[in-house]
Amino acid sequence: MPISSERRSGFGLSKWERNYLKCRYKAHRNKIGVAKAAVDSKAPPVRPHVQFKEKKALMEQRRQIIVMQENFRVLNRTAEIMNCSDPVYSNSLVSSKSTKNKELTSVTKKNIHVIFQWFIHKFGKYVPWWAHINY
Repeated sequence: MPISSERRSGFGLSKWERNYLKCRYKAHRNKIGVAKAAVDSKAPPVRPHVQFKEKKALMEQRRQIIVMQENFRVLNRTAEIMNCSDPVYSNSLVSSKSTKNKELTSVTKKNIHVIFQWFIHKFGKYVPWWAHINY
C-alpha cells in the first residue's frame, strides 16, 4: 500500500513518530560526522634514503670540482696569453708593457683569490692542489 503524500511530508504523523524520525535523523548525522575515510589517501611516509639522493649529490660535487679545475685552467691560460710577449697576443693600444703586466698580474691574483674563496666556501677546509701555486 503506497504511503500518501501527507504521510511523506510528516503532516499525518503522530507526535511520537515525528520525535522518532528526528531522533533517527540526528543519529544518522552523528554517524556521518564520526565516519572516517575507508580508503587511505595520505602520502606514504618519507624515507630519508629516498629523499636525499646521495649518488646524485656525489656526482654533482664531482662535476663542480671538474668545472672548478677547468675554470682554473682557463684562468691560467688567459694569464699566460696576456703576459706573453708574442705580438699576436699583445695589445697595441697599451703603451707601457710594465704597466700592462702589473695590471694583469693584479687582476689575475684577484680572480684567483675570488675563486679560492668560493672553493673554500663550497667545499669547506679541503685545500685544492692549485692553492699553493704562487703568482
